[in-house]
Amino acid sequence: MKGDKKNPDFLARCLESEISVVSINYRLIPDAIGEKINPPVKASQEEAARTLQFVRSKSAE
Repeated sequence: MKGDKKNPDFLARCLESEISVVSINYRLIPDAIGEKINPPVKASQEEAARTLQFVRSKSAE
């Protein structure tokens, strides 16, 4: 497995096997520091948690 989120080499194989794939964007530490979020890691953790909640809520679709 290699590449980036825009063109992952495993995506076609996952979809052929009916495996869902999720890729998220979240604020990086420097952005959170610039927004004065304390601790800075809180921003990305909360965004990842919200994304996971959303994906799980749509899993039956």
